[in-house]
Amino acid sequence: MTIDPMSDQDLTAYLDGEADAASNARIRAALAKDPALAARAEALQLPIAQVNDAFGALLSDAPAMPAMPALAAAPLSQQASKYLAPAALAASFVLGMAAMSFLRPSSDWIDHVAAYQVLYVEETLSGAIQESAVTTAVLARAKKTMGLEMTAPPQLQGMTFKRAQMLGIDGAPLLQLAYLTAEGIPFALCITPVAEGAQTVEASMQQQLATASWVQDGLGYVLIGGADTAGVSGLAQGVLEAS
Repeated sequence: MTIDPMSDQDLTAYLDGEADAASNARIRAALAKDPALAARAEALQLPIAQVNDAFGALLSDAPAMPAMPALAAAPLSQQASKYLAPAALAASFVLGMAAMSFLRPSSDWIDHVAAYQVLYVEETLSGAIQESAVTTAVLARAKKTMGLEMTAPPQLQGMTFKRAQMLGIDGAPLLQLAYLTAEGIPFALCITPVAEGAQTVEASMQQQLATASWVQDGLGYVLIGGADTAGVSGLAQGVLEAS
């Protein structure tokens, strides 16, 4: 049983070198003793190979650099700059767009959730179920920060609730409720404040994961996991009707 539950935020700070010395020591010791925690940490690491592939694909499609004409013996500041400045701006623009297209979060919060959830594997959630007192405290925090009235995580057929944690997105709170199916497929129900009016359940595929989203009482909900959009939509409709 995990006595001191560790959130993905704690692990991310450790992996990014942003945790303090005491947290580093605590997390390092926990990783050495807890294989499930180590698997979670590994799943949260940035896929550098994918970054390189994304950059390469974008740069290969970029327009060719303009040919440099022969320059007369004139001062560089007058003639060379006429051609170098646009070329430099074009190159920096292409590199900037390549970086932002992979690393910058999308404006759609559901895209953020999908990009995060796709990192989850069975080992990410194979540890012990979160203690009920911790779950209750997280739900109380969600009520305080976003007005969510939820006394217990929704029961999803065929799934085991594993843990609740508060995350953040674009400066707003986001509650993540994590589940695991009997087949070892990770799912998440995420909730955050949104500006849109009420919306019914809408199914889609995001990051090759089945997704069902809706809006109720100023809160956006998304249930994501697996590849069965009809099944996820049905589960989401049950959560909506029970709330």
